[in-house]
Amino acid sequence: MVIRSKLLLEALRARVEYYLSQQLTGSNIQVPEPHHFLLHHRKELMQALGNEPTLRVSGIPHHIPDKETIAHIRVLLAFLDAKYLRRIEEEESRYKKSPPTATFEMMWMLLKHGTRVYNDVDGELAAFVVKSAETDKTSNPSYYSVVLWSLDFNALHALSSKDYGFRPQKQDMGNTGYQSYFSIPA
Repeated sequence: MVIRSKLLLEALRARVEYYLSQQLTGSNIQVPEPHHFLLHHRKELMQALGNEPTLRVSGIPHHIPDKETIAHIRVLLAFLDAKYLRRIEEEESRYKKSPPTATFEMMWMLLKHGTRVYNDVDGELAAFVVKSAETDKTSNPSYYSVVLWSLDFNALHALSSKDYGFRPQKQDMGNTGYQSYFSIPA
């Protein structure tokens, strides 16, 4: 998909804080299927349709767009919802279970670039930030390539930054096709 609407581009730029693999400059942007970038920011775009006089992004107020911008956002959301909403809602209902579960096909929802995640490292819980997450680009992906980064620091200073890569495989998700997202192999 190529987005050429200046109004839509401005709305996205105002709401996207970080997304390593998506170029947001220029007079148009290309968003490859399956549109994870847009789906990761669906809620932010939906907020633009609300009745609040301003939207706060990173503590900075952004005014609600004009009627023409809202119309462009609605067209984009209608396209995304027609194609993905049912699957997103089903996946979100799995997250509400005890324990929460995730499917491999929709695991990308947990891997929004810039999101904090936690993992066991040498018996201790460690915090990371999702730097990137990509699938193998086929119609039936079999793995994700995920890169997380973290800062090593003492009580006063950041000492170093490290990237950690892992590659969850579809075959690791078990026979049911879903599993507790606390136990997804990293």
